[in-house]
Amino acid sequence: MAQLFLLPKSPPRIPPLVYPFGASPGVNANHPAGKNIVFSAYAANADMYSLLQGGLRGTLSGAPTGAIKSVLGPVVNFGASSIYLQFGGNTTAVIVNFTVAAIFQITTVNAALNGIFQSSTSSGGGGGVYLTGSTVGGNAQLAAGFYLGTTFQSGFNLTTNTPYFGVASVLNTGGTNYTVQFLAKNLLTGKIQVATITGTSATANGGGATYNVGGLAGANFSLNGFLAAVAFTSFPISAAAQQAWADDPWGFWYPRYPYFYVGAAAAATRRLRTIMGVGQ
Repeated sequence: MAQLFLLPKSPPRIPPLVYPFGASPGVNANHPAGKNIVFSAYAANADMYSLLQGGLRGTLSGAPTGAIKSVLGPVVNFGASSIYLQFGGNTTAVIVNFTVAAIFQITTVNAALNGIFQSSTSSGGGGGVYLTGSTVGGNAQLAAGFYLGTTFQSGFNLTTNTPYFGVASVLNTGGTNYTVQFLAKNLLTGKIQVATITGTSATANGGGATYNVGGLAGANFSLNGFLAAVAFTSFPISAAAQQAWADDPWGFWYPRYPYFYVGAAAAATRRLRTIMGVGQ
């Protein structure tokens, strides 16, 4: 007589605030932030890899190093000077509505900016958009904006040497008017901070074909900390979508039920999991 075994409806979930060790990086178009993805990268082997460019590695500027952190997993350590990674072959379109997000940890607040991402390598015209982990001469806090335009500040403080998921969504509401939604989640405690900022900014410039990750163009604009993942989309998500993302911060870069993986081996793994009816 055949025996009947009841399988769980879903696999055990990886703790959502901790790096999903053993998971494969990928892109999930059904994610709350999965619309109009422009750039997405994850850290591994002392470098970062672009998910939309077939795993393209960043080009070093300076000498970033790699590490494995208990919560952040593989990271790139961007020091206090002019250290960042560059990725070419990106769109140069003018983007006035966008979302930028990252999983990061600031070691020390710079006298200038703790840069996380910039859609250009220029600090002048064509400077694109950017996300930082501090403001000039201020505390560690999320800020986003346009080069040659306004830096919108979240107003809430981040604790140094603490891992965070941070996201900023910038929406043009007409003319030079903008609404910016910020969220930061402490990956040690789960505490969430949110802010909605309104203001004006000069007309945005188009970005450059080469993006900076882990720092902004110019001296002393490096993250001065650890970066595990970064994403840039041309679609500003709502406060509710930011909250949903914060519930599973890693799910954008490491989908539980992925739709796309990098590399043939990862694709084969996905097919096998599908056949077996299991996830990550």
